[in-house]
Amino acid sequence: MITKQAVDHYLPIAVETLSGAEPADFDLFFPSTGGRPVLFRSRVVPLADASLQQLARSGVRTVLIASSDRAAYEQHLHARLSTCGKLSPAGRYALLTGTARSVFEGALRGDNVAGMVCAAEQFGTGLADLLCDGQSILREMFDLMLHDYYTFTHSANVATYCAGVARALGISDRTDLARIAAGALLHDIGKRKIPRRVLNAPGKLSAAQREAMQRHPQIGFEELAGDPALTWSQLMMVYQHHERLDGRGYPVGVVGDELDPWAKICGVADVFDALTCDRPYRMAMSVASACEFLERRAVNSFDQEIVQCLTTMMQPK
Repeated sequence: MITKQAVDHYLPIAVETLSGAEPADFDLFFPSTGGRPVLFRSRVVPLADASLQQLARSGVRTVLIASSDRAAYEQHLHARLSTCGKLSPAGRYALLTGTARSVFEGALRGDNVAGMVCAAEQFGTGLADLLCDGQSILREMFDLMLHDYYTFTHSANVATYCAGVARALGISDRTDLARIAAGALLHDIGKRKIPRRVLNAPGKLSAAQREAMQRHPQIGFEELAGDPALTWSQLMMVYQHHERLDGRGYPVGVVGDELDPWAKICGVADVFDALTCDRPYRMAMSVASACEFLERRAVNSFDQEIVQCLTTMMQPK
């Protein structure tokens, strides 16, 4: 589990986004279960592909950089984009998410909603292209994802699940898949208005904290509703991803067919990723346990076809 200190001062990056062929003027660290992250490679030492390959063979898929080195990492990513066509599907996905993270979080820091929408659209288009090229399936993508509680990580994972499930359900149009992925990347945009002490609360929320948390879909919807680039179904992914078929969700408590079809997909994907990512208060649940959880809830809370589609796709090959 990545510590709270890492959340505050470090950023997780995928090893797949790094290359010894491009300048890398930033330190790399290993996450630590306590205290400061451990230095892996200093910026004064050339980044060697052999070292990156050794990390991959050892099962290390994520390292950290200092938040202050974000700009240098972005330069590294932009340099890698010129060689995107030579990358493996895993490398394309890692580069896609890494690039989107740099743009999205930059807009997030500047409270630039239009910038976040633009980053979401670019990510959605890239993910739709990757899926439609037939090079990756959802279970393989799970192994490429980061699994922590960073806002962007969660949103990118949810976007990936949504697009993968939508395609498996028969949505094959690239524009629709791109829009689904973009809407999912924006689904938690309202959380940036929620106090951090509430978002990272280590235990059960108080009534006041729960009320504050449950406002984020409404906040996100209101901020995005005037953007002409977004469709109604995308807005419903933001507004309804915590609604449930039995009316026990929020912010309104709509039931059944009152939920938008894309929002139903997003709701399932959101819960699945929440269960399979580390959180400040608990370790991640296994894929099998998360699938069992969703299947138990599918009778009343979730669309059974969507749950069945996701859980089937997440079975190991």
